[in-house]
Formats: sequence, structure tokens, C-alpha cells
Amino acid sequence: MPVYNGGEYFRHALHSALAQTHGNTEIIVVNDGSTDGGETDSIAREHAGQIKYIVQENRGVGGALNTGVASMSGDFFAWLSHDDLHLPHKTASQLNYFERLAKRDAILFSDYELIGPDGESVTTVRWPHAQFVKTPMLPLFRGMINGCTVLIPRCILQEFGPFNEQLRHTQDYDLWNRMLAKYEFFHQPEVLVQYRLHPGQDSKKPAAAIEGDALWIRMVEDRTEAEMVALAGSSRCFLSELARFLDETPYKGAACHVHKRARAAVAKTLVSVVIPFYNECDLACRALHSVLCQSHPSIEVIMVDDGSTESLAQIEALVDKDQRVRLLRQSSAGLGAARNRGMKAARGSYIAFLDADDIFLPIKIQRQLELMQQSGSVMSHLTCDFLNVDQSWV
Repeated sequence: MPVYNGGEYFRHALHSALAQTHGNTEIIVVNDGSTDGGETDSIAREHAGQIKYIVQENRGVGGALNTGVASMSGDFFAWLSHDDLHLPHKTASQLNYFERLAKRDAILFSDYELIGPDGESVTTVRWPHAQFVKTPMLPLFRGMINGCTVLIPRCILQEFGPFNEQLRHTQDYDLWNRMLAKYEFFHQPEVLVQYRLHPGQDSKKPAAAIEGDALWIRMVEDRTEAEMVALAGSSRCFLSELARFLDETPYKGAACHVHKRARAAVAKTLVSVVIPFYNECDLACRALHSVLCQSHPSIEVIMVDDGSTESLAQIEALVDKDQRVRLLRQSSAGLGAARNRGMKAARGSYIAFLDADDIFLPIKIQRQLELMQQSGSVMSHLTCDFLNVDQSWV
């Protein structure tokens, strides 16, 4: 429990922690340099035998949380702000849910009730559990993880902590974002916390919006193409949906950034084209030229020589001239092995294959990417036109 000038809100919050039905609970209160004439200190010392109490100079919520984490001896971390309330069964219910999941690296969060300054009920926030099962990353990208509802295994917190003390308002989501690179957040569809709305909240301060802008931009830039596809079917769909969400928040700078990313999603997507060949360098060069002339601007070409016996001077000259082209060589192992070699070397988010005696029309890759991004497809194919006697196809 990080506390700064908690007043009566702190008294109620502490009582809710002490009232937990789970009998083996350690409560660590960190007085983060309160300047309330000793009121916070007095309330904490009333329960000196029931809590672990630490006083420090003001370091912000992140600093107070880090002090508490460094002092904890429990197997799980839970967080209670000084103005919020844990319902009596919160800890017991989450431990039970954790055991039922049978997943030792699960991070839990729950639904909650919004209450007013005097404890009056405002509304109940229940999240779409079935949707979260399908897309576990979605809660983070819709701001749905309330820090006071979480239950986190201590080992995960130690792996990705500490909280960034430079962040005064977004230290929690900064840490959740880092954790998301390896672990999943599991939604427990149960109201376990009362979250208080009142005029003095830090989240209402202008500095919170500035810090939030930077956080949301960082969260977007940390996502891979595969993660965006998993969340929304395509990177453009993910970015467009997130931009619309951010339009309704105070984070206007982030919204603008994500809108720009959405418009550029297709153009900036790297596509790797693998061209396996054996001899017939003239045809292989023609195929290569058809890829280099694509209207899509972000292309790499991987030429895979499957043990050719002819001179590769033409292709080597193109490789030297254009940094988008790489040449890989292998002993003759067949078309499948050559394609596999190129696929393993590919750096693009998407891969296309082109045989050495075929060509792409200039709009081929751009058109496919646009249609795939619009429909949320992860694979596409085109019909072929056969041209002239060499049956080149596009």
C-alpha cells in the first residue's frame, strides 16, 4: 500500500486490507513522505502489530511500490491504493482462481466497482471475458487493467521490475507492457475492488496526459506485426481501432501518432520475396527485376542459388547494385530446400515466393497487402494469367 497524505481514505483502505478472509496476508504500508502533519503516520501506527510499516522520502507511487516489493516475503503481489478498497474475499478468490487456471505464470486482473468520494456506488465495470479469452492482449490496449485488481506471482514481478520511478502516473502500465512480452494477463470475471473517483486523483492532472501520450506511443512501437495481427487480424485494423479508442481519451498526441501509423501500415510493411533458381540466370534476373519494380516500397529479395553450374555474374552485379537483394548459395538440394533456405533468411513480416521463370506485375504485392489488411487475412493467393510461350505468370 503506497500512501501519500491518505487521510480518512487511507484508514478505510487499510481496514479493507486487514479484513481479507485469506488468513496468510502480509500488508506492507509505505508512507511516501506524507506532509499531512502526521495523520497518515498516526493511522498506520494504530495497526503497528498487524502491518509492516515503512516511512521514506517522497519518491512517487513507483518508488513506494518498489520499496514495498523489496520488503515483501509473500509468493504473490497485490496492490491497494490508499483511496481504494479491496472487498473482503479479493485475495482468497484470486488465489482460488489462480489454482483453477493451473498456469503458474498467470497474471490476474478483475472487474471492479466505481465509487464516489463518499463511498457511494457509481457503476460496476464488467469486462467482456469471452473476448479476452480470444485476444489476451486486448485489455492492455483498451486501458482495462486496474492496478488494484491485479494478482501477480512474485517471480514475474522480480523478472520485469522494478516500476519506473521516473514515471509518476503511468508506472503501472509501463510495467504491464514489459510483462506482456512474455506473459499473459488473465481476466477474472468478478468484482473484487472498489475504485474511488474523487477530484484529487493524480490521473486527472495535466502531467498525466503528457506521460500517457508517451506511454501509448511506446506500447504501440513495442508491438510486432504478428502481435497486431493476432489482436485485430491485421496491423492496419489494430492501429485504426486503437486510434479510434485513443480519440476518446486525453491522449491526443498518441491518437495522432497511431492514426499516422495506421495510414502508413501497408507502405511500411516489409515483404520478403524468395526466388530459388538453378542456372537460367537470364530468367532469374527477369524475375528479380519484376520484384524490384513493385509499387510497394518496402521489399527485400532473397535469391537462392540451388547449386548452379553457370556463371552468376549478372545476378551478382544486381546484388552489388541494390541493397534490397541478397544472394544465398547451397549445394543442389531441390526447389523445396531452396525455398526453405530463403524463408529462414527472410526478415519481412510477409513472405512471397516467385519461381525464376515467372514474373510479378508491378502492383502484385501492394494489392495483396491492401486486401489482406482490409480483411484481416494472414494468407492470400491470386489467379494467374499465362503469357506467351514461356508461360510466365503474374
